[in-house]
Amino acid sequence: MNSEGHLSAEASVADGTARLVLSGELDLNGVDPVTAELERLAAQDVTTVLVDASGLTFLDSSGLRALLAGREKLKAAGATMQVVDASTAVTRVLDMTGTRSLLEG
Repeated sequence: MNSEGHLSAEASVADGTARLVLSGELDLNGVDPVTAELERLAAQDVTTVLVDASGLTFLDSSGLRALLAGREKLKAAGATMQVVDASTAVTRVLDMTGTRSLLEG
């Protein structure tokens, strides 16, 4: 179980599609595991990465930057990334920053 304030990032891959399930807070303290997982997935033979954000309780600018950087890294590797099932907290940040269409595309 997740202790408050910590981030959990768990990836699974099936048929060229990866699902990265995030839960907790994606802030400066939580970007490293997300960045590492997205880089690892970019190096694999995946065509699509779905970032399940339903369990995120918080997203700040550093977390958003990690998602956008991961999207670019995956794009360079020939894969797409999409945030799915975004929690209310995540949707609010994506709307405020104008990045919802980029990440939920």
